[in-house]
Amino acid sequence: MSGRTLGPTMLASLGVAIALAVVASASAADSVPVFQLDPLEAGMCVAIQIPVAPDQAVSGLSWYNNDSGATFPEVLVVAGYHGIAPNLAEAIVLLELVQGNELSWSRVDFGQDVMSPTGVFYVIFRLPGFDGEQGLGAGPGLGYEATDLSSSVFVKADGEDWFRMVTDKRLLVDPVYAAGVGAKSANGGKRTVLMLAAPADTAEGGEAPWVASVPVSTELLAPYPNPFNPQVTIAYTLREAADVRISVYDVGGRRVRSFDVGFKPAGQHAEVWYGRDDGGRKQASGVYFVRLNAGQYEQTRRLLLMK
Repeated sequence: MSGRTLGPTMLASLGVAIALAVVASASAADSVPVFQLDPLEAGMCVAIQIPVAPDQAVSGLSWYNNDSGATFPEVLVVAGYHGIAPNLAEAIVLLELVQGNELSWSRVDFGQDVMSPTGVFYVIFRLPGFDGEQGLGAGPGLGYEATDLSSSVFVKADGEDWFRMVTDKRLLVDPVYAAGVGAKSANGGKRTVLMLAAPADTAEGGEAPWVASVPVSTELLAPYPNPFNPQVTIAYTLREAADVRISVYDVGGRRVRSFDVGFKPAGQHAEVWYGRDDGGRKQASGVYFVRLNAGQYEQTRRLLLMK
């Protein structure tokens, strides 16, 4: 499984196009642009990153739905890392046969409170092969809006690879945060809490194995989450293959943790720091600095460990 940067040439080779169109609702003032895949085939997926603090839970979703006649076969969730493609094989089906309103916001309850140990999980909409009657929205799709932030949206268009949407558009899919973890449900009972498992094969110092991309630059990406407790994902991109070393320093300039990553190919990679030094000792709350050395390239970013 891999994740690649989404581009028109790559999509064209798959015979798939992304449609970003404005669909008129009942009021022209309420018109919302819509994201769709064309042609749409069963099994295609869209994954949207949801941030969640370690002590926070998500009880449902609110999203702008395009067509009430379209049914999403499944909505899945999986723990992941910021800007890194999710592992669909580890995803859990939370909902089946999900329908929304026509050209308007919709809301669905998970029936349980979902938490993630990584500070991030992905909501995955499995798309239908649409061959039924179309409503005003002309098929399944999600609303979007312009944003100044880099969005983490991935599309699985060929049934095998994830393609990251590098765009200034944000899909209108928002979490409904729980009032309290395991709070009372509508019938008075206590809601079940689902703690998602951290991605497999990603121990401290281990790279998320399904990540691959073709970046345009070498860069130390913004660590996530930040502030963090107890772990932070240190993701970076390499424009070309290089020897890589990642170091974490305290405010006094003392190196507390070293990742001797070694030679890495061009692409997107990540390490996970669990707030411990090279001897395995927990570090105190405070400011730290992470430095990436890749060949002749060097970049440093600030971290805040908050307990």
